[in-house]
Amino acid sequence: MDVKNLSSNWKKLQETLKKNTVSGATSTTKRKTSDRESQNGVVKKRKTETIEGKTRLEQTRILKKRKRMADEPSNGGDGAHETVAENPLSRKSSTTSIAARPEVKIAKVNEGRSPTAELGKYVAMDCEMVGVGPNPDHDSALARVSIVNFNGEQVYDSFVRPKEMVTDWRTHVSGIAPKHMVEARVLEQVQKDVAQVLEGRILVGHALRNDLDALLLGHPKRDVRDTSKHPPYRKIAGGGSPRLKVLASEFLGLDIQSGAHSSVEDARATMLLYRRDKDEFEREHLKKWPVRVVVEKERGDDEQKKKKKKKKKTHIQRSSGSEDTNLSDNVTANILPCRIHHDGPVESVRQYWKAVPDEQDKNLQTAHFRGRKLRGRRVAIPEGYEGVVALPTDRVIPPTQSGVNDGNDEAVEPVKVLEKQATFNDYVVWGHELIPAADDSFVKGVEEWVKFAEAMHCQSSGENKSSA
Repeated sequence: MDVKNLSSNWKKLQETLKKNTVSGATSTTKRKTSDRESQNGVVKKRKTETIEGKTRLEQTRILKKRKRMADEPSNGGDGAHETVAENPLSRKSSTTSIAARPEVKIAKVNEGRSPTAELGKYVAMDCEMVGVGPNPDHDSALARVSIVNFNGEQVYDSFVRPKEMVTDWRTHVSGIAPKHMVEARVLEQVQKDVAQVLEGRILVGHALRNDLDALLLGHPKRDVRDTSKHPPYRKIAGGGSPRLKVLASEFLGLDIQSGAHSSVEDARATMLLYRRDKDEFEREHLKKWPVRVVVEKERGDDEQKKKKKKKKKTHIQRSSGSEDTNLSDNVTANILPCRIHHDGPVESVRQYWKAVPDEQDKNLQTAHFRGRKLRGRRVAIPEGYEGVVALPTDRVIPPTQSGVNDGNDEAVEPVKVLEKQATFNDYVVWGHELIPAADDSFVKGVEEWVKFAEAMHCQSSGENKSSA
Protein backbone atom coordinates (compact mmCIF):
# COMPACT_ATOMS: atom_id res chain seq x y z
CA MET A 1 0.00 0.00 0.00
CA ASP A 2 1.31 3.40 -0.95
CA VAL A 3 1.13 5.69 2.00
CA LYS A 4 1.43 8.85 -0.06
CA ASN A 5 -1.74 8.10 -2.08
CA LEU A 6 -3.84 7.53 1.04
CA SER A 7 -6.43 9.98 2.10
CA SER A 8 -6.15 12.17 5.12
CA ASN A 9 -8.60 10.04 7.06
CA TRP A 10 -6.51 6.95 6.58
CA LYS A 11 -3.44 8.85 7.68
CA LYS A 12 -5.14 9.91 10.93
CA LEU A 13 -6.31 6.36 11.53
CA GLN A 14 -2.82 5.01 11.11
CA GLU A 15 -1.40 7.60 13.49
CA THR A 16 -3.93 6.66 16.14
CA LEU A 17 -3.20 2.97 15.64
CA LYS A 18 0.51 3.62 16.02
CA LYS A 19 -0.08 5.49 19.28
CA ASN A 20 -2.22 2.66 20.61
CA THR A 21 0.30 0.03 19.68
CA VAL A 22 3.14 1.95 21.39
CA SER A 23 1.14 2.48 24.58
CA GLY A 24 -0.01 -1.11 24.52
CA ALA A 25 3.52 -2.34 24.09
CA THR A 26 4.76 -0.38 27.08
CA SER A 27 1.89 -1.57 29.23
CA THR A 28 2.40 -5.15 28.17
CA THR A 29 6.09 -4.93 28.89
CA LYS A 30 5.35 -3.52 32.32
CA ARG A 31 2.70 -6.12 32.87
CA LYS A 32 5.03 -8.83 31.77
CA THR A 33 7.76 -7.65 34.07
CA SER A 34 5.38 -7.51 37.01
CA ASP A 35 3.99 -10.87 36.10
CA ARG A 36 7.49 -12.21 35.85
CA GLU A 37 8.37 -10.80 39.22
CA SER A 38 5.34 -12.40 40.77
CA GLN A 39 5.94 -15.55 38.85
CA ASN A 40 9.55 -15.59 39.98
CA GLY A 41 8.38 -15.33 43.56
CA VAL A 42 6.00 -18.18 43.03
CA VAL A 43 8.70 -20.15 41.37
CA LYS A 44 11.05 -19.53 44.26
CA LYS A 45 8.45 -20.64 46.75
CA ARG A 46 7.66 -23.65 44.69
CA LYS A 47 11.32 -24.49 44.47
CA THR A 48 11.76 -24.29 48.23
CA GLU A 49 8.61 -26.31 48.71
CA THR A 50 9.77 -28.89 46.27
CA ILE A 51 13.16 -28.99 47.95
CA GLU A 52 11.51 -29.51 51.33
CA GLY A 53 9.18 -31.98 49.72
CA LYS A 54 12.13 -33.91 48.37
CA THR A 55 13.74 -34.03 51.81
CA ARG A 56 10.51 -35.27 53.34
CA LEU A 57 10.24 -37.77 50.56
CA GLU A 58 13.79 -38.86 51.26
CA GLN A 59 12.89 -39.24 54.91
CA THR A 60 9.93 -41.45 54.14
CA ARG A 61 12.01 -43.47 51.71
CA ILE A 62 14.75 -43.94 54.28
CA LEU A 63 12.28 -44.90 56.98
CA LYS A 64 10.57 -47.36 54.63
CA LYS A 65 13.92 -48.74 53.60
CA ARG A 66 14.93 -49.23 57.24
CA LYS A 67 11.64 -50.95 57.97
CA ARG A 68 12.04 -53.17 54.91
CA MET A 69 15.59 -54.04 55.97
CA ALA A 70 14.38 -54.98 59.45
CA ASP A 71 11.56 -57.16 58.08
CA GLU A 72 13.51 -58.89 55.24
CA PRO A 73 16.51 -61.18 55.80
CA SER A 74 19.79 -59.35 55.50
CA ASN A 75 21.55 -60.09 52.17
CA GLY A 76 24.72 -58.09 52.01
CA GLY A 77 23.64 -56.15 55.07
CA ASP A 78 26.82 -54.15 55.23
CA GLY A 79 26.18 -52.52 51.90
CA ALA A 80 22.59 -51.71 52.85
CA HIS A 81 23.73 -50.06 56.05
CA GLU A 82 26.27 -48.06 54.10
CA THR A 83 23.65 -46.74 51.67
CA VAL A 84 21.53 -45.61 54.56
CA ALA A 85 24.52 -43.93 56.17
CA GLU A 86 25.41 -42.21 52.89
CA ASN A 87 22.06 -40.42 52.80
CA PRO A 88 22.33 -37.95 55.65
CA LEU A 89 19.10 -36.49 56.93
CA SER A 90 18.45 -32.82 57.28
CA ARG A 91 18.89 -31.07 60.62
CA LYS A 92 15.16 -30.81 61.16
CA SER A 93 14.45 -34.44 60.44
CA SER A 94 17.35 -35.81 62.46
CA THR A 95 15.80 -34.76 65.75
CA THR A 96 12.60 -36.62 64.99
CA SER A 97 13.92 -39.79 63.42
CA ILE A 98 17.34 -40.52 64.98
CA ALA A 99 17.06 -39.08 68.53
CA ALA A 100 17.28 -41.97 71.01
CA ARG A 101 15.48 -41.74 74.32
CA PRO A 102 17.66 -42.33 77.37
CA GLU A 103 16.74 -45.42 79.34
CA VAL A 104 15.36 -44.54 82.78
CA LYS A 105 16.32 -47.20 85.34
CA ILE A 106 13.56 -47.81 87.86
CA ALA A 107 14.86 -48.41 91.37
CA LYS A 108 14.07 -51.83 92.80
CA VAL A 109 12.87 -52.66 96.28
CA ASN A 110 15.56 -54.26 98.47
CA GLU A 111 18.16 -53.41 95.82
CA GLY A 112 20.86 -52.56 98.30
CA ARG A 113 23.41 -50.03 97.05
CA SER A 114 22.24 -48.58 93.73
CA PRO A 115 24.81 -49.01 90.93
CA THR A 116 23.58 -45.94 89.01
CA ALA A 117 22.50 -43.31 91.56
CA GLU A 118 25.25 -40.82 92.39
CA LEU A 119 26.08 -39.82 95.94
CA GLY A 120 26.37 -36.13 96.66
CA LYS A 121 26.91 -33.96 99.69
CA TYR A 122 23.37 -34.46 101.01
CA VAL A 123 21.46 -37.70 101.65
CA ALA A 124 18.10 -38.35 103.31
CA MET A 125 17.30 -41.50 105.31
CA ASP A 126 14.17 -43.11 106.71
CA CYS A 127 13.54 -46.43 108.47
CA GLU A 128 10.60 -48.73 109.14
CA MET A 129 10.21 -50.66 112.39
CA VAL A 130 8.39 -53.76 113.61
CA GLY A 131 7.32 -54.69 117.13
CA VAL A 132 9.39 -57.25 119.03
CA GLY A 133 9.46 -58.87 122.44
CA PRO A 134 6.65 -59.21 124.97
CA ASN A 135 5.73 -55.54 124.64
CA PRO A 136 5.67 -54.83 120.87
CA ASP A 137 3.94 -51.47 121.29
CA HIS A 138 7.03 -50.04 122.98
CA ASP A 139 9.89 -52.27 121.78
CA SER A 140 10.82 -51.94 118.12
CA ALA A 141 13.44 -53.38 115.81
CA LEU A 142 14.71 -52.22 112.43
CA ALA A 143 13.05 -53.89 109.41
CA ARG A 144 13.83 -51.59 106.45
CA VAL A 145 16.14 -48.66 105.70
CA SER A 146 16.12 -46.41 102.64
CA ILE A 147 18.43 -43.58 101.57
CA VAL A 148 17.98 -41.08 98.70
CA ASN A 149 20.29 -38.39 97.32
CA PHE A 150 19.67 -34.66 96.91
CA ASN A 151 17.59 -35.25 93.75
CA GLY A 152 15.43 -37.91 95.40
CA GLU A 153 17.06 -40.84 93.59
CA GLN A 154 17.21 -44.07 95.58
CA VAL A 155 20.76 -44.66 96.75
CA TYR A 156 20.19 -47.55 99.15
CA ASP A 157 17.22 -49.71 100.10
CA SER A 158 17.22 -52.92 102.08
CA PHE A 159 15.03 -55.04 104.29
CA VAL A 160 16.66 -55.95 107.61
CA ARG A 161 16.17 -59.27 109.40
CA PRO A 162 15.50 -58.53 113.10
CA LYS A 163 17.49 -60.51 115.64
CA GLU A 164 14.56 -60.75 118.06
CA MET A 165 11.27 -62.57 117.70
CA VAL A 166 8.83 -60.30 115.84
CA THR A 167 5.50 -60.21 117.67
CA ASP A 168 3.85 -57.43 115.63
CA TRP A 169 4.76 -56.79 111.98
CA ARG A 170 2.69 -53.57 111.89
CA THR A 171 2.05 -54.24 108.18
CA HIS A 172 -0.78 -51.70 107.94
CA VAL A 173 1.70 -48.99 108.99
CA SER A 174 5.19 -50.24 108.17
CA GLY A 175 4.34 -52.13 104.98
CA ILE A 176 6.61 -54.97 106.23
CA ALA A 177 5.38 -58.57 105.97
CA PRO A 178 7.02 -61.93 106.78
CA LYS A 179 7.57 -62.57 103.04
CA HIS A 180 10.00 -59.62 102.90
CA MET A 181 12.34 -61.38 105.32
CA VAL A 182 13.18 -64.11 102.80
CA GLU A 183 15.75 -61.92 101.02
CA ALA A 184 16.40 -59.49 103.88
CA ARG A 185 19.97 -58.68 104.92
CA VAL A 186 21.40 -59.11 108.39
CA LEU A 187 21.81 -56.09 110.64
CA GLU A 188 25.62 -56.15 110.55
CA GLN A 189 25.71 -55.95 106.74
CA VAL A 190 23.19 -53.11 106.66
CA GLN A 191 25.15 -51.22 109.32
CA LYS A 192 28.30 -51.49 107.23
CA ASP A 193 26.57 -50.36 104.02
CA VAL A 194 24.76 -47.43 105.64
CA ALA A 195 27.90 -46.27 107.46
CA GLN A 196 29.79 -46.14 104.15
CA VAL A 197 27.00 -44.08 102.55
CA LEU A 198 26.70 -41.60 105.46
CA GLU A 199 30.42 -41.07 106.00
CA GLY A 200 31.40 -37.43 105.39
CA ARG A 201 27.92 -36.39 104.22
CA ILE A 202 25.10 -34.22 105.55
CA LEU A 203 22.23 -36.42 106.74
CA VAL A 204 18.64 -35.21 106.32
CA GLY A 205 15.67 -36.90 107.95
CA HIS A 206 12.67 -36.68 110.26
CA ALA A 207 13.30 -37.63 113.91
CA LEU A 208 16.67 -39.07 112.94
CA ARG A 209 17.59 -40.05 116.48
CA ASN A 210 15.11 -42.97 116.35
CA ASP A 211 16.52 -44.21 113.03
CA LEU A 212 20.15 -43.98 114.15
CA ASP A 213 19.37 -45.75 117.43
CA ALA A 214 17.67 -48.58 115.53
CA LEU A 215 20.76 -48.88 113.32
CA LEU A 216 23.07 -48.67 116.36
CA LEU A 217 24.99 -45.98 114.49
CA GLY A 218 25.98 -42.41 115.21
CA HIS A 219 26.46 -39.32 113.06
CA PRO A 220 28.10 -35.96 113.88
CA LYS A 221 25.47 -33.46 115.03
CA ARG A 222 27.17 -30.83 112.91
CA ASP A 223 26.18 -32.86 109.82
CA VAL A 224 22.54 -33.55 110.77
CA ARG A 225 19.50 -31.67 109.40
CA ASP A 226 16.33 -32.82 111.17
CA THR A 227 13.00 -31.58 109.79
CA SER A 228 11.26 -32.37 113.09
CA LYS A 229 13.49 -29.81 114.87
CA HIS A 230 13.29 -27.00 112.30
CA PRO A 231 11.69 -23.99 114.11
CA PRO A 232 9.48 -22.83 111.19
CA TYR A 233 8.10 -26.35 110.81
CA ARG A 234 7.54 -26.80 114.54
CA LYS A 235 5.14 -23.85 114.57
CA ILE A 236 2.51 -26.07 112.95
CA ALA A 237 2.61 -28.41 115.97
CA GLY A 238 2.53 -25.53 118.45
CA GLY A 239 6.24 -25.77 119.15
CA GLY A 240 6.30 -29.56 119.41
CA SER A 241 7.54 -32.18 116.97
CA PRO A 242 5.31 -32.19 113.86
CA ARG A 243 4.33 -35.30 111.93
CA LEU A 244 5.95 -35.84 108.55
CA LYS A 245 2.55 -36.42 106.94
CA VAL A 246 1.37 -32.98 108.12
CA LEU A 247 4.52 -31.22 106.91
CA ALA A 248 4.33 -32.87 103.47
CA SER A 249 0.68 -31.90 103.08
CA GLU A 250 1.10 -28.34 104.37
CA PHE A 251 4.33 -27.28 102.65
CA LEU A 252 4.65 -29.66 99.68
CA GLY A 253 1.06 -30.46 98.82
CA LEU A 254 1.88 -34.19 98.94
CA ASP A 255 -0.33 -36.91 100.38
CA ILE A 256 1.93 -39.52 101.98
CA GLN A 257 1.42 -42.23 104.58
CA SER A 258 -2.22 -42.58 103.62
CA GLY A 259 -1.83 -46.36 103.90
CA ALA A 260 1.25 -48.45 104.56
CA HIS A 261 4.34 -46.30 104.88
CA SER A 262 7.16 -46.37 102.34
CA SER A 263 10.58 -45.49 103.68
CA VAL A 264 11.70 -44.39 100.20
CA GLU A 265 8.72 -42.04 99.86
CA ASP A 266 9.27 -40.63 103.35
CA ALA A 267 12.97 -40.05 102.68
CA ARG A 268 12.13 -38.15 99.48
CA ALA A 269 9.59 -36.03 101.37
CA THR A 270 12.17 -35.06 104.02
CA MET A 271 14.67 -34.11 101.31
CA LEU A 272 12.05 -31.94 99.57
CA LEU A 273 11.24 -30.25 102.90
CA TYR A 274 14.93 -29.51 103.41
CA ARG A 275 15.40 -28.20 99.87
CA ARG A 276 12.32 -26.00 100.21
CA ASP A 277 13.82 -24.06 103.14
CA LYS A 278 17.51 -24.88 102.74
CA ASP A 279 18.81 -21.37 103.42
CA GLU A 280 16.84 -21.08 106.66
CA PHE A 281 18.00 -24.55 107.70
CA GLU A 282 21.63 -23.51 107.31
CA ARG A 283 21.12 -20.18 109.13
CA GLU A 284 19.58 -21.94 112.11
CA HIS A 285 22.32 -24.55 112.02
CA LEU A 286 25.09 -21.95 112.07
CA LYS A 287 23.69 -20.54 115.31
CA LYS A 288 24.45 -23.85 117.05
CA TRP A 289 27.48 -24.87 115.03
CA PRO A 290 29.55 -21.88 113.87
CA VAL A 291 32.05 -22.28 111.07
CA ARG A 292 35.31 -23.77 112.27
CA VAL A 293 38.37 -21.61 111.88
CA VAL A 294 41.50 -23.67 111.34
CA VAL A 295 44.71 -21.84 112.22
CA GLU A 296 47.80 -23.03 110.40
CA LYS A 297 50.78 -23.62 112.63
CA GLU A 298 54.42 -23.70 111.76
CA ARG A 299 56.24 -27.01 111.81
CA GLY A 300 58.84 -25.70 114.24
CA ASP A 301 56.24 -24.99 116.92
CA ASP A 302 54.70 -28.46 116.55
CA GLU A 303 58.05 -30.17 116.85
CA GLN A 304 58.91 -28.24 120.00
CA LYS A 305 55.55 -29.13 121.55
CA LYS A 306 56.01 -32.79 120.70
CA LYS A 307 59.38 -32.80 122.46
CA LYS A 308 57.96 -31.21 125.59
CA LYS A 309 54.77 -33.29 125.57
CA LYS A 310 54.64 -36.04 128.15
CA LYS A 311 52.12 -38.66 129.03
CA LYS A 312 49.28 -37.24 131.11
CA LYS A 313 49.03 -38.54 134.63
CA THR A 314 45.89 -39.00 136.69
CA HIS A 315 45.38 -39.51 140.39
CA ILE A 316 42.24 -41.19 141.75
CA GLN A 317 40.79 -39.58 144.85
CA ARG A 318 37.67 -40.65 146.74
CA SER A 319 34.83 -38.22 146.32
CA SER A 320 33.85 -36.40 149.48
CA GLY A 321 30.34 -35.03 149.58
CA SER A 322 29.55 -36.18 146.05
CA GLU A 323 26.37 -34.82 144.56
CA ASP A 324 25.29 -38.29 143.34
CA THR A 325 24.22 -40.24 146.42
CA ASN A 326 22.42 -42.99 144.45
CA LEU A 327 25.66 -44.76 143.50
CA SER A 328 26.64 -47.50 145.95
CA ASP A 329 30.21 -48.34 146.84
CA ASN A 330 30.19 -51.67 144.98
CA VAL A 331 28.61 -51.97 141.54
CA THR A 332 28.69 -54.28 138.50
CA ALA A 333 30.11 -52.91 135.25
CA ASN A 334 28.40 -53.90 131.97
CA ILE A 335 29.97 -53.75 128.49
CA LEU A 336 27.08 -53.58 125.97
CA PRO A 337 27.33 -54.23 122.20
CA CYS A 338 25.78 -50.87 121.32
CA ARG A 339 26.34 -47.14 121.57
CA ILE A 340 24.48 -45.15 124.23
CA HIS A 341 24.34 -41.40 123.66
CA HIS A 342 24.44 -40.49 127.34
CA ASP A 343 27.24 -39.91 129.80
CA GLY A 344 26.24 -39.64 133.43
CA PRO A 345 24.00 -41.15 136.10
CA VAL A 346 20.55 -42.60 135.29
CA GLU A 347 17.86 -42.56 137.95
CA SER A 348 15.55 -45.36 136.75
CA VAL A 349 17.99 -48.04 135.60
CA ARG A 350 15.73 -50.92 136.59
CA GLN A 351 13.07 -49.72 134.13
CA TYR A 352 15.42 -50.37 131.20
CA TRP A 353 17.80 -53.02 132.53
CA LYS A 354 17.26 -56.24 134.44
CA ALA A 355 19.84 -59.03 134.14
CA VAL A 356 18.77 -62.57 135.11
CA PRO A 357 21.51 -65.16 135.86
CA ASP A 358 21.21 -68.68 134.45
CA GLU A 359 20.16 -71.43 136.79
CA GLN A 360 22.96 -73.81 135.79
CA ASP A 361 25.81 -71.29 135.54
CA LYS A 362 25.65 -68.09 137.56
CA ASN A 363 28.42 -66.54 135.47
CA LEU A 364 26.09 -66.48 132.44
CA GLN A 365 23.24 -63.95 132.34
CA THR A 366 20.32 -62.94 130.10
CA ALA A 367 18.81 -59.46 129.62
CA HIS A 368 16.70 -57.49 127.17
CA PHE A 369 17.59 -53.98 126.03
CA ARG A 370 15.25 -52.04 123.69
CA GLY A 371 13.62 -55.31 122.65
CA ARG A 372 16.91 -57.07 121.89
CA LYS A 373 17.91 -60.22 123.67
CA LEU A 374 21.42 -60.07 125.13
CA ARG A 375 23.56 -62.84 126.60
CA GLY A 376 26.36 -61.99 129.01
CA ARG A 377 29.45 -63.56 130.55
CA ARG A 378 30.68 -62.52 134.00
CA VAL A 379 34.43 -61.86 134.25
CA ALA A 380 36.06 -61.52 137.67
CA ILE A 381 38.76 -58.98 138.44
CA PRO A 382 42.04 -60.72 139.40
CA GLU A 383 42.99 -60.81 143.04
CA GLY A 384 44.97 -57.84 144.25
CA TYR A 385 43.20 -55.51 141.82
CA GLU A 386 40.08 -53.42 142.05
CA GLY A 387 37.84 -51.88 139.40
CA VAL A 388 37.07 -48.20 139.90
CA VAL A 389 34.30 -45.97 138.52
CA ALA A 390 35.75 -42.45 138.36
CA LEU A 391 34.78 -39.04 137.01
CA PRO A 392 37.35 -36.61 135.57
CA THR A 393 37.80 -33.23 137.24
CA ASP A 394 39.71 -30.05 136.52
CA ARG A 395 41.59 -30.16 139.80
CA VAL A 396 45.36 -30.54 139.54
CA ILE A 397 47.83 -31.89 142.08
CA PRO A 398 50.54 -29.29 142.70
CA PRO A 399 53.93 -30.51 141.44
CA THR A 400 56.68 -31.23 143.96
CA GLN A 401 59.85 -29.24 143.29
CA SER A 402 63.01 -31.32 143.75
CA GLY A 403 66.42 -29.84 143.09
CA VAL A 404 67.27 -26.59 141.36
CA ASN A 405 65.73 -25.80 138.02
CA ASP A 406 68.49 -24.64 135.67
CA GLY A 407 66.05 -23.75 132.89
CA ASN A 408 66.89 -26.73 130.68
CA ASP A 409 64.31 -29.10 132.19
CA GLU A 410 61.25 -29.84 130.10
CA ALA A 411 57.84 -28.57 131.18
CA VAL A 412 56.10 -31.07 133.51
CA GLU A 413 52.58 -32.07 132.55
CA PRO A 414 50.12 -31.41 135.42
CA VAL A 415 48.54 -34.41 137.15
CA LYS A 416 44.73 -34.20 137.16
CA VAL A 417 42.47 -35.70 139.81
CA LEU A 418 39.79 -38.34 139.17
CA GLU A 419 36.95 -38.60 141.69
CA LYS A 420 36.22 -42.15 142.79
CA GLN A 421 32.50 -42.87 142.59
CA ALA A 422 32.28 -46.65 143.10
CA THR A 423 34.24 -49.90 142.83
CA PHE A 424 33.55 -53.26 141.19
CA ASN A 425 35.03 -56.72 141.57
CA ASP A 426 33.62 -58.13 138.31
CA TYR A 427 32.15 -56.99 135.02
CA VAL A 428 29.80 -58.54 132.42
CA VAL A 429 30.50 -58.65 128.69
CA TRP A 430 27.29 -58.84 126.60
CA GLY A 431 26.58 -60.03 123.04
CA HIS A 432 23.57 -60.25 120.73
CA GLU A 433 21.79 -63.53 121.57
CA LEU A 434 25.17 -65.31 121.82
CA ILE A 435 27.41 -65.59 124.85
CA PRO A 436 30.81 -63.94 124.23
CA ALA A 437 33.53 -66.53 123.73
CA ALA A 438 36.46 -66.94 126.09
CA ASP A 439 38.80 -65.37 123.53
CA ASP A 440 36.60 -62.27 123.18
CA SER A 441 38.68 -59.07 123.25
CA PHE A 442 36.77 -57.68 126.24
CA VAL A 443 36.83 -60.98 128.13
CA LYS A 444 40.57 -61.51 127.91
CA GLY A 445 41.47 -57.80 127.79
CA VAL A 446 41.61 -57.27 131.55
CA GLU A 447 43.70 -60.38 132.12
CA GLU A 448 46.22 -59.33 129.46
CA TRP A 449 46.36 -55.81 130.87
CA VAL A 450 47.02 -57.13 134.37
CA LYS A 451 49.88 -59.32 133.10
CA PHE A 452 51.32 -56.34 131.26
CA ALA A 453 51.08 -54.16 134.39
CA GLU A 454 52.71 -56.83 136.54
CA ALA A 455 55.58 -57.15 134.08
CA MET A 456 56.13 -53.38 134.20
CA HIS A 457 56.06 -53.22 138.00
CA CYS A 458 58.34 -56.22 138.39
CA GLN A 459 60.82 -54.64 136.00
CA SER A 460 60.77 -51.33 137.86
CA SER A 461 61.20 -53.04 141.23
CA GLY A 462 64.11 -55.08 139.87
CA GLU A 463 65.81 -51.94 138.64
CA ASN A 464 65.40 -50.32 142.06
CA LYS A 465 67.00 -53.32 143.77
CA SER A 466 69.94 -53.33 141.39
CA SER A 467 70.46 -49.61 141.85
CA ALA A 468 70.39 -50.01 145.63
